[in-house]
Amino acid sequence: MGEDYDKIISILAYIPFIGWIIALILNSDKAADEKSYNAFHLRQGLGLFIVYLIYSLLSWLITWIPYLGIFADRVIVFIFIIIAIMGILNASKGMKKPLPLFGEKVDAVLAGAFE
Repeated sequence: MGEDYDKIISILAYIPFIGWIIALILNSDKAADEKSYNAFHLRQGLGLFIVYLIYSLLSWLITWIPYLGIFADRVIVFIFIIIAIMGILNASKGMKKPLPLFGEKVDAVLAGAFE
């Protein structure tokens, strides 16, 4: 298959839910030694999704505070989109670089997953 195929799988890992599941299925067909690159991006994409879900729950609680809820929600969603784009760019360049803010922690917690 090749390097371009791996990059496509890794890019899909940053698309919440459907893209991530497709990337997981496509990566499961690979041999154990070929899974490392995509497994890294699957972990990062899953971590991004989990952190976003946690934020969404907290955001729902914050929305009860006038003005702060709307502002916080828009800013944080924008930050998550930027972080996802950074992950996609890293994947498209063939880099295994952790996402900013929480990427290293996610990789440590999910170490070895999807390999």
